[in-house]
This record gives sequence, structure tokens and C-alpha cells, in this order.
Amino acid sequence: VASKVILSLLLALPPLLVVFLSGMIFGQVHLGAGQWATVALVSWLGALPFGSLLVGPDGTSQPLGLPRQNFRLARVSPDGRSVAFLQIRGQLANVVAYDLVRGSTTGLTRDDFNGGLAWHPDGRSLAIASRTKGGNGIILKSLDGRERQLAASPGGATLPFNMAWSPDGTELAYTLQTGGAHDIWVLTMGETPTIRPFLTSPASEHSPAFSPNGRWLAYTSDESGREEVFVQAYPQGERLPVSTSGGNGPVWRRDGKQLYFTGVDGNARKMMAVSATPEGAWLRLGKPL
Repeated sequence: VASKVILSLLLALPPLLVVFLSGMIFGQVHLGAGQWATVALVSWLGALPFGSLLVGPDGTSQPLGLPRQNFRLARVSPDGRSVAFLQIRGQLANVVAYDLVRGSTTGLTRDDFNGGLAWHPDGRSLAIASRTKGGNGIILKSLDGRERQLAASPGGATLPFNMAWSPDGTELAYTLQTGGAHDIWVLTMGETPTIRPFLTSPASEHSPAFSPNGRWLAYTSDESGREEVFVQAYPQGERLPVSTSGGNGPVWRRDGKQLYFTGVDGNARKMMAVSATPEGAWLRLGKPL
């Protein structure tokens, strides 16, 4: 059991960092400390095949009420009221939404194999990377059960992952892997959604994240030989380095004035932050701390 717990902590570090920052990113969300702790714990349980617990700010815990399952990829809704995650059962991975306020769960997919997921800014639907008999692609699933096919992946590509919506909900950036290459693609909403490659260099680019004003896209690239975080003017323009000694998994603060990522301090990984100050069309970045 101890080895499973240690492994789960290592696997859950990136989503735990994201959840830790949720209170800052969703600055206007009014949830108690215990509810935010629930979100963090669900992320950790994404790597544990055990039951789920509610952990309070004083360290005490109680059962959350979810059945003992494998959970993956916990994602907090924009209003902070719900957490969506993958529920793993054998070869299936279905999306479930857990209401933090009511304590109820809603199954959004059934008998499917799903990968990445991302809440739409409206908080009422999610983009879900789904594998069907027709191939890999992205669907938009509403909490009321409605479903819309958005796009199919190009031939030979894996399920999309690391998905992120633009703040106005008109575009979805995501990572595609073809062979050993990771590239960033963008889906544009419309009556007939379209997809296009955004970054497809010989290096691997992944983990896109739109800034709150939609003018910058942060991402991770290994073009230097190690993974570093960059920001790219969107849809085109200047590219700036963010991390200086390794970095991954960028997350913007709600006001766009700070960018967080998983950095490296010696041989250990740690959460780091960089100030981001807009100056006209330019973005002035501070020192990673």
C-alpha cells in the first residue's frame, strides 16, 4: 500500500499544483477551505485505486462518498462548484462530474474510452477527447447530456490531451502526438468546427494554456534539449521564454499578471511563478521565483 501511495503522489503532482492555484485563478469563487481541499484530494485520488476522502484544513478526513475507483485528470469547473474526472474501469475511461456543493455525481459518458477533458468557460459543458469506432476526436458534452462532435484527429494521431479553451470559448488548444512527436493544434468553434496546427516544429510542444485576455498562449517545449515554458503571442507574433532552468505545465493566474509552472530547483521539482506585465503589445516577464 505504501508503494502505491508514493507512486500516486508522483503521478498526481502536476494536477495537484493546478488545483493548489485554483483559489487564485478563480479569485471570485466562494468555496470553503474544506471544499478546495476536496478538489485537491480528488486530484490525488486520480492516481489511487482507493476510496475518496474529504480532507479538512486541520488535516482531519472523512469519506467523500465516491465509490472505490481509479480516478484521473481532475478538473475544476470555472465556477468552482464541480470537479470533472475520468473514472477508470478496466479498459474503459468515462467522464464523471462531482458536485462539490450537493455531493452528487453525474456520469457524462458511458462505455467509452476518453482521454483529456477541459471545462468550457460557460461552466455547463466540457470538451472531451474520445475514442470511438470511427477513430479519435473531440466531443463537447453538456451537463444535461447533450453531445456534439467537434473534430476528428488526423490519421495516425493519438487522443488529444492537455486541452485548454480560450477565455471566450471560441477556440480550443490541445496536444496531439503522432509517432514520437508532440504538437499543438487549435480547434475553432463554429457551425462546422475546424482544426489547424499551431506549433509543429521538430521539437515536442505540449500543455497549451491561454492567458485570461486570450492574447498569449503559454506552452512547454523541449527544443533546447530539456523542457522549458514559453509564451507565444496569439494568434501570431513574439515568443518569450518563461522558465530558465526547466519547466512544465504552465497555468495563468486569473488576472493574467502571473504565470505558474512546475520548475526545477536542484534535483527537486517545485512550483514556481513568473510575473507577467502587459506593456502594449508586449509582455514583460519577471524572474522565476
